[in-house]
Amino acid sequence: MAGAENVEAVEAREIEDWTDKPAYFFSFMIEQDRDHLPPGN
Repeated sequence: MAGAENVEAVEAREIEDWTDKPAYFFSFMIEQDRDHLPPGN
């Protein structure tokens, strides 16, 4: 799992789930050259 320092950007979307309640989807963009490093590096 990449640490916060490896995350380049975060995209959040709000949609409704099957019960018409808000649901949130998050996409984390990880730097390719760092995704193999352990958290903290």
